[in-house]
Amino acid sequence: MTPSEIRTYVGNQAFGRVRSLLGTTWRTNNAAEHVDDASVAAAIEAEWCARTRACAPDSSQPRPALSFLPQPPPGWAEDVPGPAQPDAFQYYDTLAEHLRSQREAPHSGFMGLLPQVRVPLPEQPPADSVIARTAIGTVYSQDHLLGSMAALRAEMIQRYGAVYADITRVDVISPARLGSRFGAIGLYLGYRKGAALPSFYVLEAGLATGPAVRLFFSPDMGKIVSAATGYLPTPFVEISNTYDGLLVMNADEPQMLIVESFREPRKPGIPPRVHVTVTYQQRTAATVTKLAPGDITLMAAERIAAVGDALGESAIELQGLLAGAGHNLPWIKKPV
Repeated sequence: MTPSEIRTYVGNQAFGRVRSLLGTTWRTNNAAEHVDDASVAAAIEAEWCARTRACAPDSSQPRPALSFLPQPPPGWAEDVPGPAQPDAFQYYDTLAEHLRSQREAPHSGFMGLLPQVRVPLPEQPPADSVIARTAIGTVYSQDHLLGSMAALRAEMIQRYGAVYADITRVDVISPARLGSRFGAIGLYLGYRKGAALPSFYVLEAGLATGPAVRLFFSPDMGKIVSAATGYLPTPFVEISNTYDGLLVMNADEPQMLIVESFREPRKPGIPPRVHVTVTYQQRTAATVTKLAPGDITLMAAERIAAVGDALGESAIELQGLLAGAGHNLPWIKKPV
């Protein structure tokens, strides 16, 4: 079903409630203008999918929560990637361990799975925005803050000087769009003077509703230190928080990404408020996990609702509906 068809089926009021949920959960300057119809429709389909399949207790799939939505129409089927033809792209199942510090209330932890694909950036953005059609969806230049080599080269020159005019290759590793897109993280690997190994990297942070929002630069493959957050990826983030980031490579392949979020001013001996360890597991078009982006988004909203519930504060809209589902998801450490 198209987003328009789903809106007509569920009604404008229900469709608007889901849009408002997504807009208050992932924010850009506290506004919800980033939530497009495709993201709303994907969350609704994720709810329908949760109702129509049996979820094992240890499965990483959303639980039914949005009880105000009608049952799916007869014959409905969720849009997920089908069997893939072999292609030349490198795929990854990225496993992200999210741990809230024991000094944070509530202390909690979970493991998330996000399929990603590695594709080369073109010198200029394509006229139709399509960088690559892959086994997990389409990579569009418009889904990225740096949609071409020319754009990244210009950004590096502006920040670090004319020596970066020698960039000859850029690969981007990111989630793809399949109707909607879970855009929380992306990674650019840049190569200078035809180097065989990356010369620098850029982290691209974004929202579970798709948009890329913020860039974090490492001009020499070193650690990113005390970078301003600059946006509100969840209701628990403060705009004054800062990030540290460290990418660990194995030759030309990313092996691990460690991201830590700190409250400022930092104090000696005080751990980061959140520690995220992302492990890149290499896959092919045939073996990469096929997930609908809406499933990942709805499950993330359920987790945020569970944390808000444990805090005893109203963090997002519809929290009362989502929190119970979130508590029933698998956790490394349940928020209590």
